[in-house]
Amino acid sequence: MMFDMHHVAMYIIHNNMQEVLLMGFVREMIKRQLELKEMAEDEERNAARVSLTMPYVDNRRAEYAAKYLGMSKSSFIADVVNSALAEFEEEAGISKDEKYHANYYRYMMSNKPIEELDAFMVKIAEGEEPHE
Repeated sequence: MMFDMHHVAMYIIHNNMQEVLLMGFVREMIKRQLELKEMAEDEERNAARVSLTMPYVDNRRAEYAAKYLGMSKSSFIADVVNSALAEFEEEAGISKDEKYHANYYRYMMSNKPIEELDAFMVKIAEGEEPHE
């Protein structure tokens, strides 16, 4: 079987494109993993210890679910709470646009009183720039 230069060139270009796409994918995957690692370190530094009381049966359900998923019960409950909060924020319109949600999240990361959050968010909704 004989190949002309056009077919050889197309083969090389095709393989190079696949390599470029793969390298781009790998680069993005590595970048995302580093971001996730940084986020996990930030979360660990900014973690708040919470104590809660729940019905016995719910505790057992959480233990089983965590075991089934290969997680600690604490991590499982933290993930459940995080998911519930994301749903709440979606329903409440907090995540309606990026700027609004970013300012909400920045406020939550601060030590400012929760009682002042509504007034702060009204200012954001009205277009005021937040003051630190």
